[in-house]
Formats: sequence, C-alpha cells, structure tokens
Amino acid sequence: ACLLVSAAASDDTFVLGIYGPMTSISTTFLATSIAFDIDFRKNFDTSLVDRYGPPIVTMPNLHSALNVSIQLGTSNSDTEVGMRMALDMFQGLNGQAAVQGLVGGYHSAISMPITQLATQFKVPQVSWGSTSPKLSNKAAYPWFLRTIPPDSIQAKAMWGFMSYFKVPAVTFAYAQESYGEGLFQAIIDEASASNEGFRIAGVGVQYFPSNYDMSEARAKVARIKTMGSRMVMLSMASDQGKPFSQALDEAGMVSAAWQLMGSEAMQAGTVPILNKVGYIFFTPMSRGPLFSNFEDLWKKLTSEDINGASVRSYYNVDNFAVSLENGSAGMVSDSTFSDISAVGLEEPFLFDSGYTFVQAINSLLNQGTPLTDIKGQVLLDAIYNVSFEGISGQVAFDNQGDRAASYYFSNVQPDTSRRLSTGTAVRLAGTYSAATGVVAMDMDMHWMTGSVGNDLPDALVSCEPGFWMDSEGANPTLMCYECEPGTISTGGTVSRCDACDAGKMANVGRGATQCIDWPLVTSAPKARARIARSASQATIRALTLPLPATSARRA
Repeated sequence: ACLLVSAAASDDTFVLGIYGPMTSISTTFLATSIAFDIDFRKNFDTSLVDRYGPPIVTMPNLHSALNVSIQLGTSNSDTEVGMRMALDMFQGLNGQAAVQGLVGGYHSAISMPITQLATQFKVPQVSWGSTSPKLSNKAAYPWFLRTIPPDSIQAKAMWGFMSYFKVPAVTFAYAQESYGEGLFQAIIDEASASNEGFRIAGVGVQYFPSNYDMSEARAKVARIKTMGSRMVMLSMASDQGKPFSQALDEAGMVSAAWQLMGSEAMQAGTVPILNKVGYIFFTPMSRGPLFSNFEDLWKKLTSEDINGASVRSYYNVDNFAVSLENGSAGMVSDSTFSDISAVGLEEPFLFDSGYTFVQAINSLLNQGTPLTDIKGQVLLDAIYNVSFEGISGQVAFDNQGDRAASYYFSNVQPDTSRRLSTGTAVRLAGTYSAATGVVAMDMDMHWMTGSVGNDLPDALVSCEPGFWMDSEGANPTLMCYECEPGTISTGGTVSRCDACDAGKMANVGRGATQCIDWPLVTSAPKARARIARSASQATIRALTLPLPATSARRA
C-alpha cells in the first residue's frame, strides 16, 4: 500500500507548488519532487520512517505547526503550457488551493515569464534548473532565487578550461533562447575581460519548443564547419541538443576530426549521440555528503509511489495539461529505482529547492510568525537568510538570489571495468573552483582525437584547408584565418596562404584550397590578355593585403 497520501490542504497549511518539464524531459523530476515530500513528512509520520529511513535533511527546532502541502505541475517544455499552469497555481483555478511558494523550473525561457507573473502575485520562486545570467537581475526578477548556480559561473569554468588548455578558439553553438544566449554572452564577457573576445565565435540556432526543424540544424552545422576551429561548444537544453547532435553526427562531426564540448544541459547521459570517448561537458557540483542518503531513499521507492492512482490524485498529477501517458518523457518503472543512474544533474537541486522553503517557513514559525502570515515579502526575506546542508551540498544565497558552486570537467572515457553496456564511463577529470578561479586536473583528459593527456592535441590546433595560422611573431595566437581572394592553403599549421601562379585562379573567392586553370571564356587574344592581367593583379593584391582585423570564425 502506498504511504504517501495525507489529508488535503486546510487553512493551516502552507501550499507549495513544484513544477518543471515532468512530461517532456524526465519523469525523474516528478519522482524527486515526491521523494522530497516523503523525506519532509518523515518528521511527522513514523510509518514513512519505517519504510524509507530517517529524514535526510536536518530541521533545527522543528516547529509543531509546520504543515506543508505539495502541488505538482508540468510545463511540458512549452511557455504557454507553463504560464497557464502557473496562473492556475497562483489563483487556485485548478481545483486546488492557491500556492504561496513555487519551486521551479528548468527552462530559463519559461522561468522568466513565470517569475514576472509570480512578482505580480508576490509568490517567491526558487528554481532548480534555470541558469540564465539574466535571472540574477533583481530589478527585473525580484522574487526569483535558485539552488543551481547561474551560467555566469559556468562561463568562468568554460573560459578557465580554454585558458588552462591554451585553446586558440572555440565555435559556440547556442540555442536562440534565454539559456543559450545568456551563456554565450557570459563567456564572451569572460573572454573580453582578458582582451581575447576574438577567440569566441557564435552560431545561433533557432529554438523550437515543438516540431524541431532539422533543416535549420543542418544549415547551422554546415556553417560551423566553415568557421575554422575544430573545437565546438554546445549550449542548449537537451530537447534542442538531441536533434542538433543528430545533425552533427550526419555531418561527420561526432568523430576524431573534431572536439565537441557541452554545457551542463548537454550531458553525455541525456544526449546519447555524444556518449563517445573524448566528449567533454561542464557540470556544477551537485552531490554533497548527504547525497548517499538520498541514494538509499531512491532505491526504496517503487513505481507505485509515483504513478499510483491515489498519489497522482493527491499531487494534482491527473490535472497536468499533458498526461504522463502522453508525455514524451515516458513514465518511471520499478527499474528506475534499482540504482541511482536515472538521477541527473538537476534532481539534487530540485530536492533542495523544496527544503529551502521548508527551512524558511520553520525559521519564521520559531520566530513567532503565524503560518497564515508566512507569505509574500516576509517569506522572501526568510528565504534569503536560509543556510542548510542539503543533498547538493551547503545551500545559501547571495544578494542576487544566486548560489556559487564549483564546476567539474566531465569527460567520457573508456569503461575499464567493462561493466557498462555503452563501453564508456563519465569521469570527473578536473575542477574549476568558483572561489579561487583555479583549474585543477585530477586525471588525464581523453580527447575525441584519441589522444590522452592534459595538453591540447595538435590535431585540434591545425587549420582547415583554406585557412592559415597566426603562429609566428612575438605573440602568436594560433588562430586560423581564412585565405584572401587569389590565395590558397592546404591547412595544417601553414603561416601564410600562397598566391596562384599567373594564368591560374583560386577555386573560390575566400578560403580557397587549390589553384585551377582559368576557364576559356573567349578565343579573342585581347580578351585573354585582359583576363591574364586581372589574375596577376588579384595575386599582387593578395600578397600585399594586411592581416584581417577579425577572425574568420566570427559569426
């Protein structure tokens, strides 16, 4: 029998909403939300302790009036669905009591309009997955906080990686929505602060909340291949990243000729095409000392605890705009809880976002604030003062409502244990410390070229045909620049492009790779002479042109 369902919310109950893409990205978000509620209610229900073990997160001076009811919702990765859900929660239009606090969400593009709505209703919002730096602006989003660190810190980790490995340049492929654009701008800011903004080039990819257009992905992949760098950073949510990675694979870029790297949303486990030895992605530290206790709880859950009819009714799951059965995320099964592998990056932050509200409410009750008065500005101020040990580590907020965390350089490496069916395993090869700005490598990096070690492979520095390398002089950048018209290059590490001989022409205007014979357009001697003179003048111009002012990688 399921032990989760308790009495419905009453006037002496604080109603907490929890939302995310529970039907579109992963139903482990749903399971984690319920796991949080189970863990919290262990404080009052000994039958839950008997089945699931003692509470994971300590509640100092637990107040007897602490009564919190959970209401769940899905955004289904769609802004319109998310906004309707939030409005129903804030106004109690879904047959449930109105929420006084909101945990969520995942997509920054959805969190932004929802938190503007929350501001109107004076409902504090604590996100577990929205990382856009724009959300740190308290003038625009005063009621928004988050337990996941913002992308301004992830950008520092990315730039730290580039500096440590002396990466000449990166092409940054990003989704044209708040998350992708925010992270791209953040890394541009980091590079520009070092007067090296020219090392980052951007290729924006149109965002499709539904009906993904593969022709857009293929066109942008083709553009990336002409940018001159063999190193590509991917910044988009996994629902955009999966089809885009398919286009990369079709173009032969998930191979030893390229080095692909991803933001925290582009993990190898969530985008299977990228689960290749050498793939690198950035992940914030999300598993603190208490995470092992969460693992114990997770393994005691069953699908009935999440999908059971009484559970779905209690948590409002049956009122989701998209049902669990019709959602693209599927449904959890008993095998989901056989080990911890289904739990990704964001779930610990979700669990701790729930506890953020519980800790704040408990603190206010102990200060003598009646439960009915715990809402609005009083609650928001209390959340800013929260500090506790959660399963993601120590939880506390700065004056922007953000939380600092260090980042891992996660690296797909061969599975030497031979226990995993994929033949690969993700290793935490190094870290970037948010406190010190220092990179520390804990093991050798595996690269997609097949090289192993903590030096950037030469194959990733060499230029594509049609480009030359700035490799000479006092301060060589090792950047690749496109050949000017009338000159050619076979690529590699050549430090200049060669002019075509008289009577020859480059096979294309810029970025040429070979010289070809001029086409015979007329038999008239004077016309042929004019063509020859034109070819010679183009060659002279190419040899006397100054170095280009900008990198050819720039979009």
